[in-house]
Amino acid sequence: MSENEFYLYTKRFIEDKPASRIALKELSKGTEIGIVLDERVECACFFENDKAHCELRAAKNPDVEFRANNEAVRRLAEIPGDNLADMGIEILREILGGNVSLKLLASPTRILSGGYLGIIRKAGPDFISFLAQHGLSNIWKVIGYIKAMRRG
Repeated sequence: MSENEFYLYTKRFIEDKPASRIALKELSKGTEIGIVLDERVECACFFENDKAHCELRAAKNPDVEFRANNEAVRRLAEIPGDNLADMGIEILREILGGNVSLKLLASPTRILSGGYLGIIRKAGPDFISFLAQHGLSNIWKVIGYIKAMRRG
């Protein structure tokens, strides 16, 4: 897959899938998420003017950064993206499978107050159940995990 194809798949995933819009809308105004595709293509995603956006550039002061290999990009592009829980579960499966990594760049306070917990709430019981199956059975464990990710 070419760099341009990586970017276009990601852009469609962010801008065209309803679940991406729902998730990004939860974030604090001005928040950008960094995405690095196959260790060579940098993207910034954010919510502005009631739309999800993905631009081919490094994110400005991102709270989090996702790194995805080409297989993850291809698989995630194929999901419908209508349901936030289903989309979140698929992203977590890619993380658990080692195809996507997540790095927290902001302080735990910023993560906890920046709307990220709102995404979990919006994703609902199916997503929360999936988190619980993987050891994050309550909000305090999620918070502890976020703090540990920042330190490590």
